[in-house]
Amino acid sequence: MVNGSLSDFIKVYDGAVPKTLCDSLISKFDSATKEQKENDNHKFVQVNINANLQLFQPEFQKLCTIFTSFAGDYQRRLKITHFPKQNGYEQFRIKKYVVGDYFKDHVDVGDYDSARRYLSLFVYLNDGGGTKFFDKTIESKPGTLVIFPPLWLFPHSSVITGTKYFLSTYLHYL
Repeated sequence: MVNGSLSDFIKVYDGAVPKTLCDSLISKFDSATKEQKENDNHKFVQVNINANLQLFQPEFQKLCTIFTSFAGDYQRRLKITHFPKQNGYEQFRIKKYVVGDYFKDHVDVGDYDSARRYLSLFVYLNDGGGTKFFDKTIESKPGTLVIFPPLWLFPHSSVITGTKYFLSTYLHYL
């Protein structure tokens, strides 16, 4: 059994991703196929790394290794004994926000299609804002990895103070 407050399940790992890797991802963002995502709840430009794997292959492999290592650390630190034995990653996506863009208060599992997600992982690729959970804002710093459950107990929103690059994925049940 896990004890503690909900905020204990939001883990921040400063410097988890090397700045050189963050810079490489930002640099390649402009060469990749982009999607404009906009509705009442969010507005940003996105690149799907998996759909551009030829361009992002070296970075993708490094990110998989980093994320797997830190997901294991998350499980150990919180003494979670019932993590799924088999899992897989959702597509890796880089989002670019500029001043005026937004991702309002939301959770990462909200329907049948997203119900396979059991752990959210995101990394800030540069300075330019942060993410607000409850009454606390996590400031964006290049290479900072944030891990948390994607469920209804963890609403969050983007904070945009400049151009913000952000990479996200999720661990899925298989």
